[in-house]
Amino acid sequence: MKILFAIGIAVSALLLTSCSNPDTSGGVTLSKDPHPSNAPFPHGACDDDHGFDKRNTGCGWVTANEKTYYIKPDANLYGADLYGAYLRGADLSGANLRNADLRRADLSGANLTLADLNYAGLYGANLSGANLRDAYLSGTDLSGANLSGANLSGVYLRYANLSGANLTLADLNFADLMLAKADSSTTCPNGKPWGIGGGGNCPF
Repeated sequence: MKILFAIGIAVSALLLTSCSNPDTSGGVTLSKDPHPSNAPFPHGACDDDHGFDKRNTGCGWVTANEKTYYIKPDANLYGADLYGAYLRGADLSGANLRNADLRRADLSGANLTLADLNYAGLYGANLSGANLRDAYLSGTDLSGANLSGANLSGVYLRYANLSGANLTLADLNFADLMLAKADSSTTCPNGKPWGIGGGGNCPF
């Protein structure tokens, strides 16, 4: 009886060890790295203070079009392929997004203050409620983008394409809109169309 009991303890210990160690045979492992710097968006670490209790930080790993990027303030995402990416509430303040493909991306409520979005593709992107204060969007394609309620105060929008963009309730105070492009389908902050006789209050 004592021999059977000892064998049972040994088998139990063996099973427990096999479940707690990483599975290198190609199967699913039960061991996961909980460190915030390895967490998926939006629950990753935004800075060097990798607190384990943080949630909804707006940072973390995002996979788009078979490529993976880490979303955080001051990130270097030059030319990143983020077409159609889900980035709602992302913290990309000061990030380098120059020439990035963000067409049809969901950036609603995102923090893009001081971000470099020069010549980025934002066609059809959702930027509603986003904070773009003092961001750089020179030559950026914002045609068909939703910018309703966005903070565009002090934003640099020279040569930007705003054709068909929705700027309803957007804050355009001190924005540089020199030579920005618009058309009759562009909606101004007062909800009216841009153009002569349209009644829109777009400052360009």
